[in-house]
Amino acid sequence: TVQALAGGSFVALSVLLALAGLGFKVAAVPFHTWVPPTYAASPTAVTTALATVSKVAAVAGLVALVRPLAQAHAAGGTVHAAALGLGLVAAVTMTVGGVVALRQHDVVRLIAWSAIAQGGWLLLALASLSEGGLRAASAYAVAYALATVVVLAVVAVVSGSGTAGREVAAGRQPTAGREPAAGRQPTAGREPAAGRELAAYTGLFRRHPGAAFALTLGLLSLAGVPPGVLGLVAKVAVLGPVTNAGLWWLAVVAALNVVLGLAVYLRWVRVLLQAPEPGAPVIDADGPRGLALGLSVSALVGLSVLPQLVLSLVR
Repeated sequence: TVQALAGGSFVALSVLLALAGLGFKVAAVPFHTWVPPTYAASPTAVTTALATVSKVAAVAGLVALVRPLAQAHAAGGTVHAAALGLGLVAAVTMTVGGVVALRQHDVVRLIAWSAIAQGGWLLLALASLSEGGLRAASAYAVAYALATVVVLAVVAVVSGSGTAGREVAAGRQPTAGREPAAGRQPTAGREPAAGRELAAYTGLFRRHPGAAFALTLGLLSLAGVPPGVLGLVAKVAVLGPVTNAGLWWLAVVAALNVVLGLAVYLRWVRVLLQAPEPGAPVIDADGPRGLALGLSVSALVGLSVLPQLVLSLVR
């Protein structure tokens, strides 16, 4: 009996440590503090990999770890504590991420806190401890990753154009392919890196309608509102298992966070619609950045038109 108890304790401790490690990768509170400074200090390509590939891999690990709990729950086992724990972490994570994102003026830090909030949505589906919730988390990860790639592709284009414009204005030759301020980490009380401030996107719909459309579609997909149909489908897919499991308190928190997320992303979209400032840099979407933007937005538009391709992951 003593050996069985000891073995059970070790298994429980191992599961908790694995959840903590995967929570770190998915940027769940309280393991989230590394995300904003790391995103802000990294080149956009590295930030994109951290925000998408790393998070999708973490979701795959969480799905594998939670599946035995879901099977035990389906068999009538008592796993209410696990559901409550995952639900609380999901609620706190999405709320903290959304509230802090609403105060950001550095777009990369805004994306970082947005990624934390989106991590809460990924955990939300798992809290239902059902096979449908596991599939919904996978579908949400796909939708989130694609929308984030589109947003960061636009950030790379605008940041590169802003840096080149400032160098030309200063009489220097712009350096092709260079990430703006890649080695510098913006800290509290310090101005965002060149081209990464929210004001750099003022009047983008007039300066480059294509980039503005792509950014708007990506942001509204993250918010889960039309025309971001893919994000809307993903959020509905996540909320279904939660309500089916009777976790109504968690569904209410999620609904409130939809409103909070909408405020975060529409704040950015509002800047795009304003009149451009005099002397604003010309947006150059040619080269590898433009190609990445074109491919990613084409995929996002395609899945928004045919969201059943993502829904097939949930069925």
